[in-house]
Amino acid sequence: MLGLTEGPIIFEPIIQDRNQELSVESADLLGKLLVQHQASLFDDFYFLPSDDPAQQVLKTVKTRHPYFWLVRFNHQPAGFLYLDNWYGRADKPYSCDAHIMFDRVFWGNPKIEVACHLLIDYLFEQMGLFRITCWVATKNVPAVRLLQRLGFVREGKARGRVMVKGQPQSEYLYGMIRPDYFNRANALQKAT
Repeated sequence: MLGLTEGPIIFEPIIQDRNQELSVESADLLGKLLVQHQASLFDDFYFLPSDDPAQQVLKTVKTRHPYFWLVRFNHQPAGFLYLDNWYGRADKPYSCDAHIMFDRVFWGNPKIEVACHLLIDYLFEQMGLFRITCWVATKNVPAVRLLQRLGFVREGKARGRVMVKGQPQSEYLYGMIRPDYFNRANALQKAT
């Protein structure tokens, strides 16, 4: 279970168990982020007209438990990280998809990159994963650059993968496998 603190960066579980409700602080931040991102970053947040968005988001958080974290910078809520689409066995996970969503006021903040490095280190070092996958909108140039700086490799493009404001949007598939991670770690160690 990830409960990391690295200086001013804190990962904390958004809920402690599946029966718990979201705190007002977490619900407010998640609502704000969904509005900022036009509720379009993740398939999980596409609602049917009859859906109650708050209940749908809570359901998504609960189904991702314990892999849905609130990220704080200097104790201020900054965003969320969550993992899904797990492959492997419960005792030996093989791979997962990683998703990040940060408040617009933090975009460009180097702490986002540090937080992502912490998550990657945890997944490869502590959980022993072989692969991490990320999907990113082809138009989201800052996120593409972040994934590249982190050491992810672009593996493909899925045309019209998601709908945004009623229009098909393409996404890039990025992946990092265990050898990529250790090659990157070795290169960073030699550089210092």
